[in-house]
Amino acid sequence: MPIFIIFVMVSCQKNEEINETPIEGVIVSTGDFVSSAHPTTGKAKVKNVDGKLKLELSNFKTDAGPDLRIYLAEDLKAKGFVELKAGAPNGTYSVDIPSSIDLKTKKYVLIWCQSFSVLFGSAELK
Repeated sequence: MPIFIIFVMVSCQKNEEINETPIEGVIVSTGDFVSSAHPTTGKAKVKNVDGKLKLELSNFKTDAGPDLRIYLAEDLKAKGFVELKAGAPNGTYSVDIPSSIDLKTKKYVLIWCQSFSVLFGSAELK
C-alpha cells in the first residue's frame, strides 16, 4: 500500500511550465499532439535554424509523470527511439535534434514515461 501512495503522489505532481519565444527558422515538418494514456495537446514543429534541426513544442500540455521523456521514434511503441530530452514541461520551447537523426524513419514525437513504458501522447511529423 505505501508504494501505491508514493506513486500517486509522484504522478500527480504539477508539471513545470516553460514559455520561450518561438524560434525563427524554416519549418521542415509539423504534427499535432494526440492523447494516449494521458491528455496531451499542442503542436510539434521541426525547424531548420541555420542548418541545425530543432524540435519546437508550442502550446504543449500533458499531465505530470514520474519519468517523462521526449523521444523521436519510428512508431508509437518507441521502436528505434532517440531521447531528445528528459522531462516534458508544458508550454512553448525547443529542443535540439542531433544531426545523426533520420527524420524519414523517426517521424513520431513521443511523450513517454520511461519508468512504466507508457505513452502519454504523440505527434506524427508530416
